[in-house]
Amino acid sequence: MAPSGRISGSVELPLSKSICNRLLVLNHLSEDRIRYSGLSGASDTLVMKACLDKIRGCNGRGSLTLDTGNAGTVMRFLMPMLCHTPGKWILTGDHRMQERPVGALVKALRSLGAEIQYIRRQGYPPVVIRGSRLDGGKVAIDASMSSQFLSALLLVAPFLKGGLEIQPGRDAVSATYVEMTLKLMEKAGIRIAKKDHTLRVFPWVQHPAIHEINVERDWSSAAFFYGASVLSGHAAFLLKGLSMHTVQGDSRVAGYFAPLGVETDEIADGMRIRTTLAKRSDVDLSLRDVPDLAPVLISVMAALPLHGFIRDIAHIRYKESDRLEILFQQLKNNGFDLLRIPGGLHVTDKFHPRDAYVFDPAGDHRLAMSFALLALPLKKIYLAGPDCVMKSFPGFWEQMIHLGFSIHETDPHFY
Repeated sequence: MAPSGRISGSVELPLSKSICNRLLVLNHLSEDRIRYSGLSGASDTLVMKACLDKIRGCNGRGSLTLDTGNAGTVMRFLMPMLCHTPGKWILTGDHRMQERPVGALVKALRSLGAEIQYIRRQGYPPVVIRGSRLDGGKVAIDASMSSQFLSALLLVAPFLKGGLEIQPGRDAVSATYVEMTLKLMEKAGIRIAKKDHTLRVFPWVQHPAIHEINVERDWSSAAFFYGASVLSGHAAFLLKGLSMHTVQGDSRVAGYFAPLGVETDEIADGMRIRTTLAKRSDVDLSLRDVPDLAPVLISVMAALPLHGFIRDIAHIRYKESDRLEILFQQLKNNGFDLLRIPGGLHVTDKFHPRDAYVFDPAGDHRLAMSFALLALPLKKIYLAGPDCVMKSFPGFWEQMIHLGFSIHETDPHFY
């Protein structure tokens, strides 16, 4: 249930799991020469660390099965690394992970000489890998479904003999996450050259100095408090530890929410945001490069008296859930009016009240947190499977309670 009146307070955001998982791989491949300032408590990061600890303890002896759950970065980032690590490795995941494609990455790795086979369905996990030291060279990668394919190759590239020249397709998505990978690698002293549509990663040169890289607070998680600012109509938050000097592309959220009435100021302690009385207008956005912002923007705009067009997000079908379909169905089921458009959604200004509002995020953390915000206009909602927020923001519900939301468990048979 939503608080009444003005909401305000300081928000403790988690460390970025996206940064952590990239740095964990670099730390492993550099044999602890590239270090990190801290680790997120997000379950995706805990899974990555647990898998790397098992790999480290195996020493290429026998066969090791690694279960990545529904952690896309863990599955995709480990795949090239294990192809380059002597041993027999089986990479698997939960039911949803086995529906998330890896075919383009496997094709690229095989072109480099990797021995990798599908166990069940072609193009999808689980896979079995017989790792050996790979040479570098040239490789093309289709990253039109997921930028994680490209980031996965980039992370292993400096540790291959001769480095690697990578040619991403022109249809690559989520460019800001690739930029995050490149910036973190450059902070670690890895040399990268960009020319036209080619990335040349030079071999890792071990320096006497150890590189320690700062792990930033998570801008993706900050988006939910921008959404709360809009839907409350009267809010002020301090998002502690955030900065505009960041490797995270989801910092664009500040610009996206400005026309919806949220003002952002950077101060010494973080980002101060507050609701303004600015007139809101219809919104038309391409989120091709920042798809993780789609759930919160679509959910928030659905509750506003305006039209919103969110475009170029077909690739969110391959996330922790089919986000495009579930957003459409769950919002429609609860009275909001949406229309399908090619590769996106059109949110209208119509609303059809219901007797009760029940949301099922299908185990998807970003959908759960986005739907939770709708308690503000709807006053009370029911949300299935709230524990899925552990994937990226373990303290989300505690932060909501701190801000005045009332949260109680109810009989699951209600759903």
